Amino acid sequence: VTDIPGAAEASNFLVVFPEEPVPIGGKWKESFDTPVTVGKTLQQNFLLMREYTLVSVDGNLAHIKMRVGPKGVLNDPQMEMQLMQRLITSEIVFDISKGLIVSQHNTVDRTVINPLGPGSQVSAVGDYLLELSDGPAPALQQAAAGAKTETK
Repeated sequence: VTDIPGAAEASNFLVVFPEEPVPIGGKWKESFDTPVTVGKTLQQNFLLMREYTLVSVDGNLAHIKMRVGPKGVLNDPQMEMQLMQRLITSEIVFDISKGLIVSQHNTVDRTVINPLGPGSQVSAVGDYLLELSDGPAPALQQAAAGAKTETK
């Protein structure tokens, strides 16, 4: 497992690869700070970590699993509620020859008990897919085809 310190400052959504080649089943990590509100107005940073695993390589496509979790102990329900939508798991397909993410499927399914006091419960469930497109989205293509151009 390789830890890449400070790798996340540049971007919060791109896959950061280690300098050395990664074997199938190999893991690498990156840590990053994210702000949370403590009290009514005070903000502090909380350390999260992305852990990547190279699952397989099929031709030019690398299949990577990614999990975001707390780097330390997270035992404050109010803080956990603020972070819950950032604690995701992802399946990433990366085209090695093009150097591009072809798709990224992110999911979150988390429940926090007592974040707003005794007897409270907050849940976050999400599932979204990002895919590389060769051109504009169909809705944009239709809008462009229907747009009128006026020249004076």
